[in-house]
Amino acid sequence: MLEDSRQTAPAVEIPPVPQAADPDTTQVVFRLRYSRAQQVFLVGPFNNWSTTATPMHRLADDRWEASVHLQPGSYGYCYFVIDESWFGESQGTLHSPTAVLNSGSVIHVPSGQRIIAGESLN
Repeated sequence: MLEDSRQTAPAVEIPPVPQAADPDTTQVVFRLRYSRAQQVFLVGPFNNWSTTATPMHRLADDRWEASVHLQPGSYGYCYFVIDESWFGESQGTLHSPTAVLNSGSVIHVPSGQRIIAGESLN
């Protein structure tokens, strides 16, 4: 019996194809300036308040940005931030502090426009 000597190529991660925006939605761009952040996530009812579903992307000058398409209406939102200030516990493990910023904020989304929600926290 002959062995198959072909090698399989390593798996390549293919980014998802962007979904066409529903014409009844509004593109909302959330922006945050936070210099100490290592990771930032946008959290709200549009992602079932998940602290990992909507990562924000780092831009220049310590700015973070995420864009979502929302139906017209009002939405509460906040930012879940993982900070660069690492600290240790007595067991010798390291932890990164987290914070929920801008909790209690509400954005009012009109129909058929592109809006930007920006915050400067530090």
